[in-house]
Amino acid sequence: MTSSETSLAEIPRVGASEFLSYAAHNWEYRTAVDNFPLAVFDGFVFPVDAPRGGEGRAVLYQQGAGEVAALLLWIDGIERAIVRAHLDGDRRKTSGLLTLAAMVPDTEIFKKFNDHQAPVSWFDHLIAPAIFGDYSNIVRAVRSRA
Repeated sequence: MTSSETSLAEIPRVGASEFLSYAAHNWEYRTAVDNFPLAVFDGFVFPVDAPRGGEGRAVLYQQGAGEVAALLLWIDGIERAIVRAHLDGDRRKTSGLLTLAAMVPDTEIFKKFNDHQAPVSWFDHLIAPAIFGDYSNIVRAVRSRA
């Protein structure tokens, strides 16, 4: 049975209903990956399982964290791909990746979990400047995670 054939109600929860065990969190993640709304670009592969928190300690996961994990892994991957293509001088590939990244704010995952009151969004800070030729913010962001 795949993750998309199981409902979240069938996955064991821990304590209050908004907190999930790792198994439920991982189910949420796999379902988000199976139904990810944007194309998976060349060179990117979602990890099979959701990242674990807590460095070996027992952790509870907020409901929705599996979806967010899928989105953040994809965003990290596309940022790295954009920077790589830009530094390689591949304008066509860079443009295509930026166009794909620009679709993130239109996804239901982003709409559901993004802080719409934040003064500067991910798109405004990293993607929009790169679309207009300023790659400094996205390069700095990717290098800070290297």
